[in-house]
Amino acid sequence: MVHEYNVNNTNVEHLDVERRAEARRRSCTTCELWVFGEDGPRKRILDVVTCNSSFRGLSIIAKMPEAIPTGRPIEAVIAGPNKTRTHFAGTVVFCRVVGGEYCEIGMQVKAVGPHWILTGDVESSKARYPWFAEALQVANDIHLSPPVVF
Repeated sequence: MVHEYNVNNTNVEHLDVERRAEARRRSCTTCELWVFGEDGPRKRILDVVTCNSSFRGLSIIAKMPEAIPTGRPIEAVIAGPNKTRTHFAGTVVFCRVVGGEYCEIGMQVKAVGPHWILTGDVESSKARYPWFAEALQVANDIHLSPPVVF
């Protein structure tokens, strides 16, 4: 089924393909995305909308200068009612171009909370979340799978 999402006044068509047995909920909510590099600094991406979510995953469409490698740690921040914010931290399981400068990013969610999960203090985040330290190490060691281009 093809859905259309509006990302910062740009319409992006997206083909939903069911890949899991677990039910997912369709959503179209603006959010921001923080990408962690090998050395830890965060890169903030603002042209982002959610596509759908499930118990362990989040799918988002983002205007990206380049695709994010599989395994890279990321944090999505979704605004809720009454100025609440929900933070989803995890790793990229796929990133594919869906049109022009836009990519669909599949995230395996590892932690959820109302506050920053992967803070600017990379060392304390690595100590608190072993999966984050492992994801940064994997990102340092090898160039992981390239994006799928349609």
